[in-house]
Amino acid sequence: FVEKYRLNETDYRTTTKMYGLRFVLTVAGHGGRFDIRRLFLAIGSGIGYMIIAQLVSEFIFMRIHRHREEFCRNKIK
Repeated sequence: FVEKYRLNETDYRTTTKMYGLRFVLTVAGHGGRFDIRRLFLAIGSGIGYMIIAQLVSEFIFMRIHRHREEFCRNKIK
């Protein structure tokens, strides 16, 4: 992403390159009473999505990726 700012009448721009997966979790609802069951449901769903993402990415790296031999050698079990 790019961050633009001005300091002493001089424009600056900082570019940051990020690699990896980004997870965005959104919980929607109505304001009102706190429900512990919905909180734990949202937390459990988030953990489940992270586990599925790990399994999919590991499958890709171990079966499809061109450097899979190196990944398998360096994988911590």
